[in-house]
Amino acid sequence: IQSPKDGRDYERYFRTKKIIENMKEVTVTELKELMDSNAAFQLIDVREPAEFEEANLNGLLIPLQTIPQNADKIAKDKQVIIHCR
Repeated sequence: IQSPKDGRDYERYFRTKKIIENMKEVTVTELKELMDSNAAFQLIDVREPAEFEEANLNGLLIPLQTIPQNADKIAKDKQVIIHCR
């Protein structure tokens, strides 16, 4: 993420930067363990619909380009895992 130029939303930039810095990659094994343990988490698939139809893990499909319009569908009270490939 690049620093905003003059006139940009610095608060949004630093909030986004903090979120990205706190993200952790989850391995396939870790995801399987979460699923097997019935842990409370939300799986969001940000791939395109054709990719989702080809193979999916029963996550909620929200294509990456539509995240801003669907932000209200993303849980705020539990772990969220993003599936992107």
